[in-house]
Amino acid sequence: MFQRLVQVVTNNANAAQSAPQSASNGSPASTSAANVKAAPAQNLQPYIFPDGSGSMGLPQGWTVSRAQLGDVLAKGPNGEVLRFGFTIVALDPTNPQSRALTGGRNTAPGNMVLIPYNSDSRTVFKSAAEQLAQKARVQPATMDITKTQPMPIQGGKNYLLFGEVDRHDGQGSQSMVAQIIMTAPQVMGG
Repeated sequence: MFQRLVQVVTNNANAAQSAPQSASNGSPASTSAANVKAAPAQNLQPYIFPDGSGSMGLPQGWTVSRAQLGDVLAKGPNGEVLRFGFTIVALDPTNPQSRALTGGRNTAPGNMVLIPYNSDSRTVFKSAAEQLAQKARVQPATMDITKTQPMPIQGGKNYLLFGEVDRHDGQGSQSMVAQIIMTAPQVMGG
């Protein structure tokens, strides 16, 4: 299922970028999504977050490790991991308002991270993961991001990241697809 997701997302994103524009409305004339033959959908079992902040359908054999405040961590029967809704506040160390929040230290408070806003998506993702691992006093995952795919969004930046990640958990390197959405800087520099 994961490999199929990677294939469809990549094909759709590539088609959207290269599709000829329609003369009438400026939208893509066609995409390869119509040409992709999907396998029959799996039956999904409903799961409602214990705090009522969300719900999702999970395939057979998947379990939820944690679900609260709209954030979920689910695991598949073959070592797959799904994390959805994980919000990280990044402070821009070049922004004077952000520097006020750090108190002059080279670390961000709490579960915040320090990352310049204009950093590329690979740097943002890797740096956030490394800083959060350091705060949790665990070994950071080793990541090899092989492809980034910009996705349209208003008022910020949005990217899909493809690659391999080794969480040093004995499972070895695994395929990864991540979406990173960066909003415009807020009043306090986050």
